[in-house]
Amino acid sequence: MKNKLITDKMRKGYPDSDENRYTGKSLGIALETIGKALQNPSKPFQILDHYGTYESDKNLAFMIEDIIPKLDLKFLKIYNTTSKFYIRYDLL
Repeated sequence: MKNKLITDKMRKGYPDSDENRYTGKSLGIALETIGKALQNPSKPFQILDHYGTYESDKNLAFMIEDIIPKLDLKFLKIYNTTSKFYIRYDLL
């Protein structure tokens, strides 16, 4: 089955592209993680992407950092330890 978000031009440039990419799954996870933080002030939530790697988690953290100002959200902080990323709503 062809992913409707992947154009024929993209397929030509990347013939081995995975049809499971560009589905919006990471965006959904990002929005869900933001929602969890907003519903639970002061509680940290680990940022975990569906690929299960440090790099994918880091990319998801960057995506969340990009979304927060676009939605004009305040007091959401992203921080990382040596190997994990977290989000916390610092309202209280």
